[in-house]
Amino acid sequence: MSLSVQRLLNFAGEASINSDLKIKHGAVIGKGSKKIVCGHNHSRTKHGRNLSCSFHAEMDAVLTWCSVVLKGKDIQCLL
Repeated sequence: MSLSVQRLLNFAGEASINSDLKIKHGAVIGKGSKKIVCGHNHSRTKHGRNLSCSFHAEMDAVLTWCSVVLKGKDIQCLL
């Protein structure tokens, strides 16, 4: 495993610490070895019109990426 992959995995582990659930997960979106955004699972039960038991770490990272990268632009981010 390359050092850049290990570094991103460490960022995901650090992101999982912020989770308020019993089972903690973290996710990172990066480019090369640089972290762009990270996310963690949490007990948010509603996103738009969809209900769920918990909010996945990947969804949190993607929505954070959309709000950071696409800020102020009239572009739809499809998941």
